[in-house]
Amino acid sequence: MVEKAQIARNIGMTVVAFTRASFNPLANVADLHFRLHDDAIHFAAEAGEFSSFESNLVLLIDLLLLRATTGNTV
Repeated sequence: MVEKAQIARNIGMTVVAFTRASFNPLANVADLHFRLHDDAIHFAAEAGEFSSFESNLVLLIDLLLLRATTGNTV
């Protein structure tokens, strides 16, 4: 993922990253980085289950889309 983000930046694209709150090398490449809280950083991710990260990601995307489409401040 980091290599793809670097390629995108090299051709002039803006890179937006949504990552867990722990360190992530993608954050260093991104122009805009959203660090989301995750209650079960390793356990749920390794088990292939949904964690608070996925829930928080969906909520954030909903809020960003609401603001972009209606002009409302969130």
